[in-house]
Amino acid sequence: MQIVSPQQNLEKPLKDRRWKASPATRMMELLHACNVRLGLVTNGEHWLLVNAPRGETTGFISWYGALWLEEHITLRAFRSLLGVQRFFGVDDSESLEALLQASVTDQQEVTDQLGYQVRKAVEVLVEALDHIDQDRNRTLLQGISETDLYEAALTVMMRLVFLFSAEERGLLLLGDPLYDQYYAVSTLREQLQQRADKEGEEVLERRYDAWCRLLATFRAVYGGVQHDILQLPAYGGSLFDPDRFPFLEGRMSGTRWEEISADPIPVNNRIVLHLLEALQLRWLVL
Repeated sequence: MQIVSPQQNLEKPLKDRRWKASPATRMMELLHACNVRLGLVTNGEHWLLVNAPRGETTGFISWYGALWLEEHITLRAFRSLLGVQRFFGVDDSESLEALLQASVTDQQEVTDQLGYQVRKAVEVLVEALDHIDQDRNRTLLQGISETDLYEAALTVMMRLVFLFSAEERGLLLLGDPLYDQYYAVSTLREQLQQRADKEGEEVLERRYDAWCRLLATFRAVYGGVQHDILQLPAYGGSLFDPDRFPFLEGRMSGTRWEEISADPIPVNNRIVLHLLEALQLRWLVL
């Protein structure tokens, strides 16, 4: 355990020291050197539990005293994990080290499940693109290798997973009526399912606006939106770059999305519904 001055940020370098490492980094190195897994650092307000198992990634768990009066559940979590009884009054399977190890196992299960969901959704999209290409006498994917096709489908899934997470955490505009109706990926599956329940999934096969909506959302995240009634900063990044796989937008390779109009490939709404189900429904079971 280590206590530093109230003015010292636990993740900022120490002042007036030759070794400028932060208290968090210092504790991690100390734990590794002493072959001890757990350490606690605090400045009186910020409490940082350092979990540094040798040969594995170090984890950090933070509590802030200022929040304890407002969020009592965080104080209960702090006392539950670091109270005296946790170290001397519980079975070995309930020790802090055992709980942390179980957490690693749970994270791996979630990772495996999400990986399965993504693979399933990729299969749905690749199969759909192959059918569309067949209907067009193999002209749609002409010049596109199997590797590029798979990477494009996987990129679409990674974009969707990213957007699900960002919208859930309030990092985008979920909750804005305009965004929810025309851009949000979190609400799209329900909207499509309501239409399918009312009119039948066969009707979805004759509509193609859902795929266009996804492409528009990808563009909005990449390039931003500046409008009187909807504003979204441009996040950029290679993941959402429309020019990575221009054929998804019906554009030729080498064209730029800001210069050439898109003519999206005809992925119907039923296909979009099924790939969203592959991603979302199993995810909700976790």
